[in-house]
Amino acid sequence: MFKFLYRNIILFVLVAILSACSVATTSPESASPLVTNVLFTATAIPPTSTPLPPTLTPIPSATPTTDFANLSGPYLGQVPPDLTPRIFAPGFISLTYSVDYAASFAPDGSEFYFTRRTGNSQNLYESHLVDGIWSQPAPLPFSSGYNAHEPHVTLDNAALYFGWFRPVPEGESSAMDYGIWAVDRMAGGWSEPRYVGQGMYVNSDLNGQLYITHQPTSSPAVALVTLSAGRLTDYERITPGAHPAIAPDGSYLVYDRQGSDHLWVQFRLPDGTWGPAQELNGEGFPQRAQIASISPDGLYLFFTDGNDLYWVSTEIITTLK
Repeated sequence: MFKFLYRNIILFVLVAILSACSVATTSPESASPLVTNVLFTATAIPPTSTPLPPTLTPIPSATPTTDFANLSGPYLGQVPPDLTPRIFAPGFISLTYSVDYAASFAPDGSEFYFTRRTGNSQNLYESHLVDGIWSQPAPLPFSSGYNAHEPHVTLDNAALYFGWFRPVPEGESSAMDYGIWAVDRMAGGWSEPRYVGQGMYVNSDLNGQLYITHQPTSSPAVALVTLSAGRLTDYERITPGAHPAIAPDGSYLVYDRQGSDHLWVQFRLPDGTWGPAQELNGEGFPQRAQIASISPDGLYLFFTDGNDLYWVSTEIITTLK
């Protein structure tokens, strides 16, 4: 895929960005963290190719739930935050001995996916509703055998994309043993993983547009990518940066930049182009906020700071427009 002259450069950059996905922190050894009750006021959404309307509204919990064996209600029983970020589900999702990041809810709110890193191991984890109770977070079996991270469930509920640290299929070209893979929603669960191409951190909006971190050169970029016959093609560069989090309606894009961990935002202009980048440090976000995602209803932004996963109302973003 790349000429030998650039191979080492690309490998270095990719490793650097993938390291950022593990979040700037020391390892635990040297440091010292389908539906009976639907979470949103909408019915469970089956896989479909039709974009979902952005009308999901959460039902806020009156008090936070601390009984981890009986977590129920929207957002794992947590009280939704205002304009001040809060740690998400401390003691259940955000643990003291692990790095927890890259959050993704299924569109109906009944499944929650994230990455958990402990030492040199990082895996995809899931918690889901079972008889109205959130299950204890557990590794997803389809990615076992190799480190995996950064899950994203598409807003049509049809597929889950993730980064996988395993050799790419024979005949494919890659600077390292890493690529984007996907599993498809089946009647009995997720399908076997399939390879979809190079890049990192897939995100999508209600129209099915995919955004990704693209590393064609030594300057990684947030890019719009075309999905053709199940493969990532035609990367369209938007801005320097990584870890794109697109609003469900496509109205704004949050990302972090290499060498500058904190978050930035760009708003879509009426003509469809993107406005200037606005730095979010100083707008209520901590300096090290990174690896953002947005809930399917568009109401909450998740990000990681240090070891923990945080969430905050997206009003902290939309008021800047």
